[in-house]
Amino acid sequence: MSFKLSICIPTYNMARFLPVLLDSILEQNHEKNEIEICISDNASVDETSQIIAAYKERYKNINYVRLAENIGYDLNCLNVVAIANGEYIWLMGADDIIEKEAINYVLNQLEHNFLLSGISLDRNIYSAELKQEKYIPSCYAAIDEKRADIIYNESEKIFAALGNNFGYISAQIVKKHYWDDVIKNNDIKQYLAGYVHMFIIGKIVSKYPCWLFSSGSYVGWRGENDSLLASDRYKRLQTDVLNYSKIFKAVIGAENKTYRKIISWNLKYFIKYVVIHAKIYHAKNFLSRAFLLTLRYYWNYPLFWGQVFPFFLLPTRIVKVIRIWYRKLYK
Repeated sequence: MSFKLSICIPTYNMARFLPVLLDSILEQNHEKNEIEICISDNASVDETSQIIAAYKERYKNINYVRLAENIGYDLNCLNVVAIANGEYIWLMGADDIIEKEAINYVLNQLEHNFLLSGISLDRNIYSAELKQEKYIPSCYAAIDEKRADIIYNESEKIFAALGNNFGYISAQIVKKHYWDDVIKNNDIKQYLAGYVHMFIIGKIVSKYPCWLFSSGSYVGWRGENDSLLASDRYKRLQTDVLNYSKIFKAVIGAENKTYRKIISWNLKYFIKYVVIHAKIYHAKNFLSRAFLLTLRYYWNYPLFWGQVFPFFLLPTRIVKVIRIWYRKLYK
């Protein structure tokens, strides 16, 4: 059976979050039967399979596969798209939610803009308990203040406006045929390091530049819930630094001014956050290694010296005060 849209959820030991996500999907109106929910379970050892079995009784269009062993995030992400039957796939983190009216909005856009290769959605920011917090700026801070839906038809403009956020899977909707085309014609193995979806989207944008930015916040992001950040801050930082550099060098080239724009955005909004977070929570063996890593990749970025480097030196109590005022500003 074919669908207009497949919501694709790669998951591993997320049983405590999946019901909230699935409810956020099923509570929306799907009279036209145009969506399916695809779930690739990376050999979870919690109650994931039992939860999915209960939801399959409520909604017949759930395509669930449980892998025999944990194959890692990237291969699981590829697997959940491979089992999808939709014309478009909506990647979705298992701990996030889809906001009200989002699915109808997306289906309407796909119906009226049939040439789209993909859509990027804005998001609402929540705490780990899904209580809304507004102290984090929009993930599309580079978009102009008009905050209107925009269709981009040039790859350079797409990367400049949206590329910094392609790493966040829950905000990306992609034409499956184009996704499959990238996998078929590229060496994907070298990008299986936490961001394979970002490489694929980058290649799609390069070849099929017809992309919609939606100004509506149709995804709910459960912040402060990054398991890798909690267990190994340095590895989380390293994954982000290395992948953004490697992938966008491969897709648009390091000499491209848009490359520097994307890296600068990542430096300003994520790298700085990880350093501040580590400083406040006294992460062991982090700061010295993090400084050497970021210095190696960002020494020629003024933004590094002006907005990140100071946090390596500031006393923790000063960093805490700065964060408090920063949050008040965005509230």
